[in-house]
Amino acid sequence: DSAAHTNWQIMHKTIGGGVPTLVDLGAAFPLVTGGVITLVMQCDPAASSVFFEVTNDETGAVYAYEATADLPPAGQVLAPRLMMNNQLTAAAVAYECGGLLIETDY
Repeated sequence: DSAAHTNWQIMHKTIGGGVPTLVDLGAAFPLVTGGVITLVMQCDPAASSVFFEVTNDETGAVYAYEATADLPPAGQVLAPRLMMNNQLTAAAVAYECGGLLIETDY
């Protein structure tokens, strides 16, 4: 239940059904109105892991994480999916994405 979370999370999962792996970024990344967070995702071609680095641009806090399980199969395109919701509360939810940079060797 995401209503219990008070910090930003990294979520990853295999293609198809199942429960995603949730990684809590900790108290340095609270769910608050305002602020800027920078996310870097990196995966070499055919690699068996994905590296995440999250920076709280307001405080300078950095969280680094390497996912080695619960990932799509090698060869799948790596792309971010930005999602927010408020569960059963019928209220608006919004975020702003200030930019997206995708680099590839191909």
